[in-house]
Amino acid sequence: MHSTYVFYTDDFKGNMIPSESSFDHLCILASRKLDYYTSNQLKEIELTDDVQMCVCEMSEVLYQAEQQKKDISSEKVGDYSVAYIKVSDEEINNKLYQIAKEWLWSTGYLFRGVYDDYKC
Repeated sequence: MHSTYVFYTDDFKGNMIPSESSFDHLCILASRKLDYYTSNQLKEIELTDDVQMCVCEMSEVLYQAEQQKKDISSEKVGDYSVAYIKVSDEEINNKLYQIAKEWLWSTGYLFRGVYDDYKC
C-alpha cells in the first residue's frame, strides 16, 4: 500500500472517504493500479509525498465510482423498474491514469521503455 489514512486526512486533507477501513481497501486497489502504470518501480523506493498524494486522489476516484453505482439514473413506477448510473471501467481507468500522469510526470516512474546504458 502506497499511502495511509493518516496521510490521507492530515496531509492530503481528504474527507471524501469516511473510514480507515474503506480507505485501506481503496488504497490497495489504487496502489495496484499505480504499480501497473509504473511497472512496479515504486516497490523499490521510499515513497514520496507525490506518490502518496497520487494514490490518495486515485482512491477518491475509486470511491466516487463505487458510490455512483448506487445512484439511480431513472425510475419507473408501473411495474417498478430502476436504472442505475453506470460508469465504465474504461472511463475509470482513464481518470486513474490521468491522475498518475499529473502527479508523476516528472519522476520517470511512468516510463515503460528501455534505458540504453550500453556504450561502445
